[in-house]
Amino acid sequence: MTRFEMPGGAIVSIAAPASFSILDASTLEMTIGKLTARLPEQADELVVRAGKDHIRILVGEEDP
Repeated sequence: MTRFEMPGGAIVSIAAPASFSILDASTLEMTIGKLTARLPEQADELVVRAGKDHIRILVGEEDP
């Protein structure tokens, strides 16, 4: 498992086998793998692109 902090502040863990690219400070593109993320209050947001799907996570938002 690889753990790192994105430039935008999100803390991301990715389990192998995995293939991913960091596109910008808050966007990650996954081709294969499992991802877990934590957004501390100082983080802006995290966008995960996986194929046609895009998941956007914002700090302070709650699930419905």
